[in-house]
Amino acid sequence: MKIGYVLLVLVALGAGLGGGYVFRHATSEKPGVSLEKVGGFEARYAASGSRVILYSLSTCGYCKQARELLEKQNIDYVEKVIDTSDSAKKEAAELGIKAVPVLLVGDYRVKGYDQSKWLDLLRTEGIPAKN
Repeated sequence: MKIGYVLLVLVALGAGLGGGYVFRHATSEKPGVSLEKVGGFEARYAASGSRVILYSLSTCGYCKQARELLEKQNIDYVEKVIDTSDSAKKEAAELGIKAVPVLLVGDYRVKGYDQSKWLDLLRTEGIPAKN
């Protein structure tokens, strides 16, 4: 009797976890990644000298992947590391950044890392690779 009950619980648990996996991976967007058209970043671009700004943490794995992608694509960008720079921390607070990485490109803010979404946005915004 106990073995039957345990098997039933394990099957139900497995079905629940499997269903959650299917749902998470069937969505078109990775969890935690959002693309917002916000605008108003012109002064930040002018001050930084770049049309692409990355807000990051020095210890963040996704931030490392983001840096590697931008460097591999030879994109001219400025990185603001908010745990090592008071001015970057202040800017992040002004922008309401609570999680990283955050990419500013044109009128868009991308929260979270998604390689294909980032590359599509850079292309759409006409961000050329450095020569």
